[in-house]
Amino acid sequence: MLTPLTRFHAARPVEPQDIKPVLFSDASVEVQRLVATRGHVTIAGIQYRAGNAYAGRFVTVRIEDTVVHIVLDGKLTKTPPRRHGKEVRHLRPNKKHKSRRAADAARRQRQAENGVEGAG
Repeated sequence: MLTPLTRFHAARPVEPQDIKPVLFSDASVEVQRLVATRGHVTIAGIQYRAGNAYAGRFVTVRIEDTVVHIVLDGKLTKTPPRRHGKEVRHLRPNKKHKSRRAADAARRQRQAENGVEGAG
């Protein structure tokens, strides 16, 4: 009998499936999203799991009437049921945000260039 550790090492990683061509209808929309550090993408305020392995990477999300296809590098990774009814407003990918320290430094630099003294 295998121990849990040997079973873990014996397991092979699952390869993403090739995306199957889907006939586009007027109801389907494709958007780009950045996978958050916890492994989810947000579409119309609803979080969909993409997987922790994809954190920090951009994925294509194809939104259809009843399902949401999450595609990475042309490979279908997940197809969860659609849980949102809202229209998707942001078609562009999420931006990587500056750290708080970088944002504060940029604000101080702008204030120094404009001759404004910082309050803190």
